[in-house]
Amino acid sequence: MGQGTSGYGVKTMGGTSYTIHTTTAHSLPTTGTPNTVTQKYDSSGNLVTERYYGSDGNALKDIDYTDHGNPKAHPKVPHEHDWDWKDPAHPKRGPAK
Repeated sequence: MGQGTSGYGVKTMGGTSYTIHTTTAHSLPTTGTPNTVTQKYDSSGNLVTERYYGSDGNALKDIDYTDHGNPKAHPKVPHEHDWDWKDPAHPKRGPAK
């Protein structure tokens, strides 16, 4: 793995197929290759987050596999965050659900 990403498979969500990439980068970009999912791993090799990019390359959904060190705010693990693109210049990650 490393700082870059590498494609290694396909994952399906909601009837759409996504090419999987992996990274250990600190953060994930809000835009990426259309119809991909980037899986972020920590330095110990644990899956931390999956970010799904739609057909336009914008982030659609994050699935977090940790409580971000805040179990009170994130009691459910894993949990999802949808992305709000109403203001394309300032996309926002929605609340955990």
